[in-house]
Parts: sequence; C-alpha cells; structure tokens
Amino acid sequence: MMNKNELLVGFLLTLCLTPIMGALGLLALIICPLLWALSGMHGQDKIWRRLGVPVVWALAILAHCHNWYVLLAIPMSFGALCIGYGIPSTQPPDEGSWLGRFYYNLCKKNEQWANILTRGTIYGLALCPMLLLK
Repeated sequence: MMNKNELLVGFLLTLCLTPIMGALGLLALIICPLLWALSGMHGQDKIWRRLGVPVVWALAILAHCHNWYVLLAIPMSFGALCIGYGIPSTQPPDEGSWLGRFYYNLCKKNEQWANILTRGTIYGLALCPMLLLK
C-alpha cells in the first residue's frame, strides 16, 4: 500500500513546479506523487523517485518552455535525491547520512528539526535546477 505522506510530498514538490509546466503540470501532479510513493514501498527501487520524478518534471517543463537546457536539470535533481535522509539513531543503530549528521549536530541532536532541515535541503536541491534551467 502506498504511503499517504509520500504521496503528499510528491504532490507538493510537483505543485511547486506547475506554474512552469503549463497544462502538462496537471498530468505531472498525478504521475509524480505515484512515482514518489512507489519508490517508498517495501521491495521497490528508489529509482522511481530519483530518476522518474525528475524526468517527468523536466519533460513537462520542456514541453511548455521549449528550453532544452532543462534536460540538464535531470542529473542534478537525481543527484540531490540520492542524498540520504538518515538522521543518526541508536535503535536501530544507524550513523545516518552525511547531511543528516550535519543537521543533527547543528540542531544539538534534535531529531525533528534535523529531519525537517535535511529533507528541506534535499527537496530544495532537487527543485532548484528545474527552476533555474527552465
């Protein structure tokens, strides 16, 4: 079963780009949340989120803006979405991602703020190339 939170994240991130997607933004608002949530399901590959979503974003923007440079945003967004969300924890033992550790220490070991800042950074890094290269 798809996680409703993952569907919401995929929807909101895509919604940020719909003004530069034109009519295809409506289709992207259906496809991208499904790809985002699919990659979060047990036994599924994260490639649906990491590559599938940026490809849909870029193609929708390309169709609307006719700027081929937006295709350069795909590997940049892919790279951003490959950064782990992980916040250090003891149960189960996990050292977290480098970004998660950075914010965990910056936030004086406050997991909630570290998680918000880590995800916000990753989402921002994934969206920015699409906005800048449109």
